[in-house]
Amino acid sequence: RITDKELASTQSSAAENNISSTNSQEKVEVLSSLPKSFRRGSKKATIEEVRILNIDDKEIRENHSVEFNEKVKILIKIRANQSFKSYIVGFHICDKNGNELIATNTQQEEIELGELNPLDEIIIKFELNLPLKPTSYSLSVAVTAGYEETTSDWIDNAIVFQVSPPNNGKKIHGMVYLPVKISSKKMSSLPS
Repeated sequence: RITDKELASTQSSAAENNISSTNSQEKVEVLSSLPKSFRRGSKKATIEEVRILNIDDKEIRENHSVEFNEKVKILIKIRANQSFKSYIVGFHICDKNGNELIATNTQQEEIELGELNPLDEIIIKFELNLPLKPTSYSLSVAVTAGYEETTSDWIDNAIVFQVSPPNNGKKIHGMVYLPVKISSKKMSSLPS
């Protein structure tokens, strides 16, 4: 599991693009309990752990819910099995039909992760709000050396979670809610 020390390290590394690195042989929770069909890649680097935390650093466990538009942290722990000059870590959130609704990666966000040596570990933290329609979603994660390279590790449906309805009773009609400013101006009737 990602330790409290490692989590604290990701929180204190904002000046370093929210990246934390360790070179430790500590055994971590590997997501190997997932069916093999959900995981693929060359294993040049492996995803050792994936967690979703709320803003108070409480873990959103499998099949639990987050509040509508809640700010969350997605933590992805990577272990290098060979040297990398650079690499990309990313995620996407899909609805129950497999439609990607939210997706990004370190390259899209212009975050340079630096080099990794064999057995180096790094925790990547993404922070975002989830303005999603209340229903179930899945989080998939991946690591690769580059867009033109074979994916090192990809885990589909690493975590399945629910989004709760808004506390104010607002109905969300689309899959993703984006605030909209609406104005109107009544026009005078023309004389007949």
